[in-house]
Order: sequence, then structure tokens, then C-alpha cells
Amino acid sequence: MCNGRDNQCPFNCGNGKIEPELGEQCDDGELNGTPDDGCRRDCKLKCGDGNLDPQEQCDTEPNCTGSCRLTCTKDADCKRPLPNRCTRLLCEKNGLCATGMGCPDDPCTGVNGGLNLLMCGFERHLGGDNCASPTNRKVADRVNGKLARLLDKLRTVSALCGRAHAQKMIRSQLARVEGELGRLAVLAAQNTDQVCFDELNGIATENDGRLAFLQLQAHFLRKKLPKHLPAGIVPCELLNAGIEPSHIP
Repeated sequence: MCNGRDNQCPFNCGNGKIEPELGEQCDDGELNGTPDDGCRRDCKLKCGDGNLDPQEQCDTEPNCTGSCRLTCTKDADCKRPLPNRCTRLLCEKNGLCATGMGCPDDPCTGVNGGLNLLMCGFERHLGGDNCASPTNRKVADRVNGKLARLLDKLRTVSALCGRAHAQKMIRSQLARVEGELGRLAVLAAQNTDQVCFDELNGIATENDGRLAFLQLQAHFLRKKLPKHLPAGIVPCELLNAGIEPSHIP
């Protein structure tokens, strides 16, 4: 606890009690001033002091909340490079369209049906500026080349899905696609840096056509198709009906 003789530690600062009458905004005791704490040594809040601390996303710049969290206010905030440090996940949590399928300018917007949407996702070119280094670019090119070949398998599925009793072959093709996507994710994880890997693979909750989501969608499409179809039902009716994987808990 401070005795008031240190300008950076006023009287009673550090006793773990917030005393507004002494000008304190916070008091976390011995944690004051440590890197992971939000209270400075002088019992003033780090948030708003003009310094970007490890636990802060922002401090005094525009779109910064009173708790030093970013408010991503438009889709452009989520585009890289990121001078405002808006992340893809942060933008999606704030309900913005950002990079997700269904954005007004997204090529897959308006595509109906799970199989059609999956095929559209395979037509995207993954990587971009975030995989610009020679090593990353080589991996990204391999990933995109493989996606183009996997799309041919999905075109086979599309050609078969209007036929009765084709579900066994379709399930087999979807299983191969799902497995190959998993191997591509491992390839990206082992051979690219974190920024490029995020651009190629991402996380499964990001519905934007990257490897993790495509794998999840292929998995759910395969699960939607039983081994034995009811009479009069063709695979397309199940593959292109119902809710999409991103909405399944």
C-alpha cells in the first residue's frame, strides 16, 4: 500500500479498496500496474490513458468504447490490412456482414440449397494478400488447386443427386471431400504463418467458404443423406433442403 510519498502511487492506493474521495478510479491491490491488470500504479484506469495496453483492443482512437473494446461499425473495418485492428471474429460478433456468405457483394449470396452453397464456396479463391510471402503463396496455390479438383467431385454429386438410389455414391464422394479438406487444413497449419492459416482455414463458425467451414458443411450434407432413402425421394431433395450447417448447434 502506498504512503503518498511516491507521485506514481498516491496515499492509500494499493489497499484494494476504490476510494473516489482520494481520486481513485480503481484499486486492485498488489496487481496495480501489472501488465494484465486494468489499473495503473496510481489507481487510475489504464483504459483511456492514451496507451495501448496488452488487454486493450484500442484506447482513445475512433470506434473505441469506454472499456477499450473496438466497435467495428462497417464491413470495411474488417478488411485487411487492419489499422483499426478489427478482427473477422470481432466484426461477426458485432453483427456485421464482413466476410461472411450472404453479404450483399458476396458471390454466393442468393444461392439456394446446401449442396449448391457448398459448390459455390469451392469456387472462391482463398489466401489473398495475407498469404503474399513466397512460402505462404506456394501453400495457398496448392490449396486452391486442390479445391478446384474437389469441386469436380461435387459436380459429380450434383449430377447424381437427382437419381434415386444414388445416395451411396454421393455419401462416398462427400466423405472424400470432407477428408481432403481436413488434410488441406493440416497442410496449411504446418506450412504457413498464423495470418495466412487464418485466411485459408479460419474457424468453423465463420461462414465464409474457407476450409474449416467447407469441411463442416460437407460433413453435415453427408449426415443429412441416410443410407436408405424413402420411396419416391431423390438425394437432391435432402441435400438442398433444410437448414444450413452454420445454424446447427
